[in-house]
Formats: sequence, structure tokens, C-alpha cells
Amino acid sequence: MIKRSFKSKLILSYVFVIVISFAFLAFFLDKNLEKNSIHNIETSLINQAYLVENQITPGNIKQGDVAQLESLVTSLSRRVKCRISIINNLGKVLADSEKTQQEVLHMENHLYRPEIKAALAGGTGIDTRYSSTLKIDMLYVALPIKENTEIIGTIRLALPLESVQKTLNEIRKTILIGLLFALALAFILGSIVAGNTIRPINRMIQVSRRFS
Repeated sequence: MIKRSFKSKLILSYVFVIVISFAFLAFFLDKNLEKNSIHNIETSLINQAYLVENQITPGNIKQGDVAQLESLVTSLSRRVKCRISIINNLGKVLADSEKTQQEVLHMENHLYRPEIKAALAGGTGIDTRYSSTLKIDMLYVALPIKENTEIIGTIRLALPLESVQKTLNEIRKTILIGLLFALALAFILGSIVAGNTIRPINRMIQVSRRFS
């Protein structure tokens, strides 16, 4: 009983160390992968936003030519594979690749959206939040649209984070499989090491019994 108990404790100690080590590794790996994935998508969206911005004529924004802007964002959205919105400097949405002209008229003002505020201030706006319109988590990137030095509006690109989550879930499954494999390996190795450890102890016990 004592030998079995000691062997079991040794095996459990090896398994415990493997589990804790692997859990910490999996946690930090998961966080870094998520952070790097989102950062790469942000960089890609910003580059695409610059390319889209070059296609926009400032006059169409100042004149509020929604028909021309809608045609443009619909065409460009198919190329870059993301949602495109054009917003004037008062926060009014002029065109959206996911909405018709009639639907755009009823969209709420975007002036106080974090990414729009940053773009209207002359910077690059980035925000991640739940879209009440599309009912999913979205990553938003916005750039200012200028005429000479005057900011007349913003171009915003949005991408659902579903694809990122799917990739991360696949990686998490792989990590879980690795953890189970590590547990099985730890149990086998623990049994071998425990057996080698208690063998000389058993001999000592036998010798002491003979002397006693």
C-alpha cells in the first residue's frame, strides 16, 4: 500500500508539473496569437483604406453626391472584401457598401464614434466593437479625407472578426490536443521514473527487514 501510494504521488506530481507548465504556455501563446492576428488585420485594413481613399473625389463629398459615392464603395468593397463607409465631417453617413441609399438616410450620426473622431482629428482611427447593425464584432479603421489641408470627411473600412475567431479556435483545438498528448506522455514517463525511483527504496526496505 505504501509503495503504491508513493508511486501514485510521484506520477501525479509529474503530471501536475506538465499540466501547469503547459497551461501557462497555452495561455500566453493564445493571447499573443490573438494580439498579433488583430494587429496584422489592422495594418492590412489601413493599407487598403489608403488605396480606397485615393479613389474618392473630394468634390463628391462636398456636394453630397450619394449616388456616385454609393457606386464607388459598392465596387471597391467587392475588391477589398470588407465593408466601406464614407462619412462627411459632420458625422453624416453618405454611402455604405452594406446599405442602400434609402437605408443610409436612416443611419445614425457617426460623429462620436471613436474611429471617426480620431480620423476627423487628422489621425488614423481604430476601434473594435459590436455592430448593432450587423449583430457581430467588427474591427473599424478610419482615415481622414482631405481637400488640400481641409478635412472634409472620413473613409472607414470594417471587417468582421469572425474569421480571426475561427482561426484562433482552430489553434486552441490544436493546443488542447497537444495538452492531452502531453498528459498521456507525462503519465507514461512518470510511471517509468517512479518505478526507477522506488526500486532502490524497495531494496532498502527488504534489506532492513532481513536485518530486523
